[in-house]
Amino acid sequence: PKSMNDWMMDFWNRRKANRKTEHWNAGSTQMSFHEAQTSFVSMDQESRLRDKYANEVLKPIVEKWSGISPLELTSFYGIREYKENWLRGHIDRIDTHVLSVTFSLGKLNASNIDQ
Repeated sequence: PKSMNDWMMDFWNRRKANRKTEHWNAGSTQMSFHEAQTSFVSMDQESRLRDKYANEVLKPIVEKWSGISPLELTSFYGIREYKENWLRGHIDRIDTHVLSVTFSLGKLNASNIDQ
């Protein structure tokens, strides 16, 4: 939904200077971080708005799509930045991820990747 995308883009633009390089253990296979590092901006600083969007915007969409209601929000990580790498197909943790959502906020071409 546009309202959520707009909020997340605004969040990213305000907080991207605070992104942290992620460090994963060697057994993690869900990302190609072995080839190129990922960075991450936690949304915990704005948890009230994060949870509002998750529960009022995303949750109804996933409930309708899955036919399962009510769903319980167990986590909302934040914004992960992939530079020259990607999220691989994988199986999430069954204790927290019966259904999960990943969406793209944008994609930069190689000429402006450091922005």
